[in-house]
Amino acid sequence: MELLFDLIGHPGAGKSEACKHLEQQWGFKVYSPSSLIRNFANNKGLTPKGREAFSECHRLVIEEDPLAFVRPILGSEALRLCADGLRSPVDAWQLKDFGGHIIALVASQEIRYDRIIQDRTRSGTRLPISFDDFRTDETADIHDDPRLTHTQTVIGMADFTINTEGLSTSDVACELDTIVLDLLEDPKDRKLTSRA
Repeated sequence: MELLFDLIGHPGAGKSEACKHLEQQWGFKVYSPSSLIRNFANNKGLTPKGREAFSECHRLVIEEDPLAFVRPILGSEALRLCADGLRSPVDAWQLKDFGGHIIALVASQEIRYDRIIQDRTRSGTRLPISFDDFRTDETADIHDDPRLTHTQTVIGMADFTINTEGLSTSDVACELDTIVLDLLEDPKDRKLTSRA
C-alpha cells in the first residue's frame, strides 16, 4: 500500500468532503467504518440515532469481531486507502502500526454545529435541536476502554492536523494535497511496510 490515512474529526469538521477530495483527486479508496456500524445495526434490526447509540453499536460490533474495523484495511489491495473516521484508539494504533497516518480535521464546536445545522442532508448525524444538545451528544463517545470510540484521543494521535475554521473546501483540499505530495516525495517519511 502506497498511502494509508485515517481522517478523524468530530461531526462537522469536514471529514466527508476531505475524503471525497482524496478519492477524486488522488484515487484513494474510501472506507467508512460508520457504514460497517450501520450495516451491522440494520442486520440486527437496530436503528442507532445519536452518538450514544452509535457508540453502543460500535461496542456490539467489536464484541463479535475485535478486528472488524481494521480488517477491511489490512485486507485491502488498494494502492491508496483512506478511512473516514476510525474512532477507537486501538484501531488507530493498528492503522499506525501498518504504516498509516492520521489526519485530524478540527474546528470549534460552534463552527461545527453551524455547519451541521446548515447541511441538513448529512446522513447518520442526529440534528440536534440546540447547541447544548450538540455539546452533550459529543460526550457520548468518551470511553475508558480504548477499543471503543474516543474521537478526541484519536485526534490527539494525529500526524497532521488541519484546522478547518475559516477555510473553504478548496483550502482544505490544498492542505491535503500538500500532505499527500510530501509523503509521496519522501518515501522514508511514509514508514509504510508491505504485509503479505
